[in-house]
Amino acid sequence: MSPRRSQSHRSPSRTEIEHYIAELVELWGWRHHRTSPSLTRAGYADGFPGDVLLREGRLIFLAIATPRGLLTPPTAAWAKELEQVVAVEIFVIQRDELRPLARALQTPEGARRR
Repeated sequence: MSPRRSQSHRSPSRTEIEHYIAELVELWGWRHHRTSPSLTRAGYADGFPGDVLLREGRLIFLAIATPRGLLTPPTAAWAKELEQVVAVEIFVIQRDELRPLARALQTPEGARRR
């Protein structure tokens, strides 16, 4: 079930890797979200990892490196910040009350500060 290499020993294509990831997450029961390339408002790739996996309290952000094993600078920046995460929160906002969102985003303590 691994990405197949041709006789020329080429690296698997991005599509082959994505299919492999999809097979693994289905096999082992992970929730899986694949993003299409995320863009900034200016239209540039923002580097957010392309796959998010979740199972039994474990959250994985998965980025596919280039064939040379490198991340793009925006993806490397995301990876660096994600490595520093010590907590994960979900914040649900109501359409008619957006002030709690502003409060949550102002400081690291966010909504916990009242």
